[in-house]
Parts: sequence; structure tokens; C-alpha cells
Amino acid sequence: RRASSSFAAGAPRRCGRAGRTPATGTAPAMGVYGARIRVARSAFTALGVAVGLLFAAQGVLFFLGAQVGHQERPEGFWEGCHWVAHGFLCVALGLACVATELRSCSARVASHVARFAMNRMGLAVAYLWLGCYAAGGPLRAGPTWSAVLGQVTAIAAWTVGVAHILFAGCADRADADAATAK
Repeated sequence: RRASSSFAAGAPRRCGRAGRTPATGTAPAMGVYGARIRVARSAFTALGVAVGLLFAAQGVLFFLGAQVGHQERPEGFWEGCHWVAHGFLCVALGLACVATELRSCSARVASHVARFAMNRMGLAVAYLWLGCYAAGGPLRAGPTWSAVLGQVTAIAAWTVGVAHILFAGCADRADADAATAK
């Protein structure tokens, strides 16, 4: 391994993610509040991934239809088109939320304030819409457990949406400083 210029100059050695010291594993400039914000953001990111997966699962349940106690399969061409579009909308949007949440964890997004804010605000709008969409619709006409699944998904989506609005301006300064130094 080649020595970096900061290591050769006697600066403390860094390891793992940008700006972390080997002894503590935390960013040196991050205070108590910064660490708490990072933990909260990580928790809401994990909840956002769960919401995306639940929404995608609702699309799969819609495709399964009669096998799980929901409405019968569509009869005509036009009903079939709507059935396919509805199922794919749920699956695609759910998986897109998962991918975007995971992308927000990358140093490129998390350390750039404008990118991070745009990512979080876009996700907030998506989650607020997703919550409204999951709260009603054809899954509510099915068994009680599917209506509860929709309501749980809706409440979790609204929670994540509001959290994304609150954390939109909280980019990782320690990661941003390390990314700028590279």
C-alpha cells in the first residue's frame, strides 16, 4: 500500500469510509448532534427501503389477485391493460424507491449538499404520494390483512416522507471534506 501525502506528513491515519479514524471509527469533526443525525438518517433510510419493498409487494399481490382473496382477474382487453399497468406501477415505484434510497447512501450523493437535498426532496414527494396511493385502492377491497398492509405502508411512507423533508439539508460534512480533499 502506498503512503498518502497526509500520512507521510504525520496526520492521523484514516481508514474505512472517508474521514474516519481507526481507533473510534467516527468522523473526527462530527459532534454529538451530527452522529445522532446520521443514525436517524440511516434509520429512516432503512424504513424507506422497507416501505419500497412493501409497496412492490402490493403490486405482486395485485398480480396474484384471486389466489390471495382479491378481485378476479380482468375480463377484457381494457381491464387487462389497467391491471398490468397498476401492478407494474406498484412494483416499479417500490423498487425505484429502494434503489434511490440505496443511492443516497453513496458518498457522491451524501457528501454533496445540493445533490443530497434534491435526492431527499424527490424521495419525500415520492413517499408522500406513495402513502396516499397505498392507503386506498383495490387492495382495500381484499381481505382485512391486505387493507392493514396498505395502511401500515401508508403510515410508514408518510413518516419517511416527512423525515426526508426534515433531513434534506443534512449532508455529511465529514464525508464532503474528505471527498473534496481527494
